[in-house]
Amino acid sequence: MKFAINSGLLDANPASTIGEVFEKPRTQHMASIPPERLPELMQRFENTNLSLMTRCLLKWQLLTLVRPGEAAGTMWSEIDTEKKLWTIPAERMKKRR
Repeated sequence: MKFAINSGLLDANPASTIGEVFEKPRTQHMASIPPERLPELMQRFENTNLSLMTRCLLKWQLLTLVRPGEAAGTMWSEIDTEKKLWTIPAERMKKRR
């Protein structure tokens, strides 16, 4: 449409106000758990039939508040136990930084 307008084929975009015809969708936020219920959730992990590795990964993700891929890709070489510091390589971060 912009090309047609810029080229003089159209005076204006006939569809420019089409969004006004439709109702805006209701915003639905993702479900969350209140912080005071986190201890209960952590305890429930112990009483499930999840594998040990899955339980540990879920706990690790909750404790570090990182994305699933970042949590699952954690390498021991990224963790400095003396400094209590985990450095995630930029290439594994969402925006690569």
